[in-house]
Amino acid sequence: MRITGTDRYGKAQIDNFINVNEPYPVIATTVDLLSTGVDCKTCGLIAINQTISSMARFKQIVGRGTRLREDKGKMSFYILDFANATDMFFDPDFDGETTFEPPEGDTGGGSDSGGSSSGNKDGKGNKGGNGEPPEPRKKYVVKGRDVKVDGQQVYYLDEHGHPVTEQYTVYARRSILGTYATLDDFIHNWNAAERKTAVAEILQGNGVMIDIVRELCPEIADADIFDIVCYIAYGQQNPPSRAQRAEKVKHRKFFDKYSGVARQVVETLLDKYAQNGIVEFEKRTILNQDPFTQIGSPKKIIKEIGSVEKYELLITEIENELYKIA
Repeated sequence: MRITGTDRYGKAQIDNFINVNEPYPVIATTVDLLSTGVDCKTCGLIAINQTISSMARFKQIVGRGTRLREDKGKMSFYILDFANATDMFFDPDFDGETTFEPPEGDTGGGSDSGGSSSGNKDGKGNKGGNGEPPEPRKKYVVKGRDVKVDGQQVYYLDEHGHPVTEQYTVYARRSILGTYATLDDFIHNWNAAERKTAVAEILQGNGVMIDIVRELCPEIADADIFDIVCYIAYGQQNPPSRAQRAEKVKHRKFFDKYSGVARQVVETLLDKYAQNGIVEFEKRTILNQDPFTQIGSPKKIIKEIGSVEKYELLITEIENELYKIA
């Protein structure tokens, strides 16, 4: 509905546009009529398509969306900016020093993974039912930039200082491809790494949080980091679980060359990998955990293998077998 001062019919519809119980009009195109003096509490989107030089006028326009109406589900709003007017948010004259926080209670609104990991919240951002305060958003620093993850979405400031909201899986895919442009590139770096933890740390440093991906994609929750990356970034279908990778190694000739305590250690290492993944598998402290403690002390286990160097070589050999199909 065109609502301007010179359009008598459109101007007559302003009350219907404001009325939360009237179904129409839904979209109003106007110039200045809604910049001030109009209280439209369910306005969920403001589109700006003209240059705005006045800070006061910009605040008046934005103010049309800041009204709340909880009973109608209006707890936030969007700005669709075609004229870079929202640069004023980053002007110190707007409201002092700029900070960016995603809207309270916003859990993404998407349904790709069947819900948000933040739990059920009421309109005020509180967890429902038990009266406990809301869980804090997970905050990370990626290349010197604050990144907040809430439910299915990630929030950050881009290189121009503008706030960006993105589905986390989309963000993770773009980050992976920005690090390893092709599947061959990723496989080469993965296989060339002396320890796979190094690749995992590079991914995390670029904002790829594997635990968050596991939450959002339960179908790959038990998959290896390698397979999760291939699934998210390169379209691998039906990735195997860590347990399936470990089981294949146990049925190869590689496994048959070990006997006694050494075979028990190899089998336990594969079980630990299946349970906790490659990062924990590579830690020497794994030998301090059950069921290794039932085999013997770390010193005894290393002695049975031969030496620290031979133990490190064993880890490398097991990894080569685990990723032989890669």
